[in-house]
Amino acid sequence: MDSFSVSDRNVIEHELTINGNGHTISAKDENSFISFRANATIDNINIVDHYEDAQSFIYVQNGGTLNALENVDINTNGFGIVVIRKDSNATTLNFSGTINTTSTEYAAISGNGYDVYGSTTININEGAVINAANNIALYIPQNGIVNIADGVTITANTVIGMKSGILNVAGGLLTATGEYVELPELYNNGQELSGDVITVEINKSYFGGKNNDNIQVNITGGTLISNNGNILRTVREEGNNTTIKVSGKYAAEE
Repeated sequence: MDSFSVSDRNVIEHELTINGNGHTISAKDENSFISFRANATIDNINIVDHYEDAQSFIYVQNGGTLNALENVDINTNGFGIVVIRKDSNATTLNFSGTINTTSTEYAAISGNGYDVYGSTTININEGAVINAANNIALYIPQNGIVNIADGVTITANTVIGMKSGILNVAGGLLTATGEYVELPELYNNGQELSGDVITVEINKSYFGGKNNDNIQVNITGGTLISNNGNILRTVREEGNNTTIKVSGKYAAEE
């Protein structure tokens, strides 16, 4: 059998390793998903989700750790992977595979901006490839840490959208291809596309917009390219003077 579909809600609560041997797994319908809530490793598998309304087929949450190795290939019309914490359980994604999303609504990899869903770690490791031509590649509204290593390739309308947390860019090729938006609108469910490599939104509805330096951007390496927009831009709601901390390359552009 070269492919199979997953139905209903599937919660992984015990340590697990999945080697798909090159097979394809897909969502049977818009209500189907897999939630990794323990230490899990997946490799040699193609994941397909054609249901944009489902938002995400793959979740890492509630203290889970997902190691998605280099032979993981995700093709979706919605989110690629959603990473969220709940209660006191730190949640981690280690991603070395490929995500291609055609969605105009959802990011390739996303957190959740409610305060209780912070404390996440997302590591984009060497060899990872992320394509999100119509949206944001990495949406970071939560108070977590995102590390981008050398050897990563990310191409998206807007590469990174931040509202909270710490972003560390150590390398990689990050290319924004979207149209330039002069003044992106601020709102509380997602982030407007900007054509920037990194857009930081200061919004008091999120952890990062409530206190100084709750958002940090550290760029120590990599090649960052915007075809039409900015490398790094901060947009803020009127009257919100909360500061962010920028270090390394492009620090003067905040």
